[in-house]
Amino acid sequence: MEKKIPGKRWEYMVYDKLDRPVATGPALNPYGNSENGWLVTKYDIFDRIAYTAWQSAPTFTSIERNAYKGNIYIGQQTEQFTGSQNIGDVDVGYSNQVYPITDLLVLTVNYYDGYGYPNAPVIPSQIFNQNIAASVINLSTGSWVRILDDPSSQSGEASYVIYDSKYRPLREYSERQDTGGYIKTDNEYMPFNGMIMSTNTYHKKTASDAEFVIKDSYKYFDNGLEKNHYHQINVMELKSRVLRVDILDVGVAAIGLRLVKLGLFMSVKFE
Repeated sequence: MEKKIPGKRWEYMVYDKLDRPVATGPALNPYGNSENGWLVTKYDIFDRIAYTAWQSAPTFTSIERNAYKGNIYIGQQTEQFTGSQNIGDVDVGYSNQVYPITDLLVLTVNYYDGYGYPNAPVIPSQIFNQNIAASVINLSTGSWVRILDDPSSQSGEASYVIYDSKYRPLREYSERQDTGGYIKTDNEYMPFNGMIMSTNTYHKKTASDAEFVIKDSYKYFDNGLEKNHYHQINVMELKSRVLRVDILDVGVAAIGLRLVKLGLFMSVKFE
């Protein structure tokens, strides 16, 4: 497929046998030079994006595009998760059996269904005394995104998510591999209505920096409306209330208010 928008050059899109977009171009080199290429997307057996990459392609003639499409059609259509596979010095964990398979600059990688991928975290048994999900089939569990700072570096931002037994995110973690800095967020849920009771956020700018711990806790009215929000930075600092919501029964005095029919007045204060 090809299209031409006024003021732009021709754009080309290639689809596989399953009618999924697998290559678009011309796409400039992600590091900002003027080199053209294909932006490639590969899928797993469930049509989920396994990884994306960029491949150099100086020209996009009709013959070259047709040959490119033909190579995609005659080959494998889906990537298989193997747990260990290296593409351009990046551990992706996928088979790399879908064309194109050479000269790929991996940009993003996605993981699903488990934690057997390269550099996966060690999964604890509990977080905030909440049990970890025994199975994470059909859930996104991790990802890797290339950091586009240095063309000679293969560093990226690695992330993962750990779920509880009700498949809610218990822990979300993201780390820059070049600096060692990270952000980790742990959530504690109320046992009955599933609303967030507290959140701890741990942050380091670099591996050598001191860790900041930000604690947020919440209280709710019986109807689920947020009542109070408390905020604390590091354990030695005082906890401060940053939000207070008051719902008052104003009765007869509410005649001039929009909420007169409810007999209620809500006051929201940021402190």
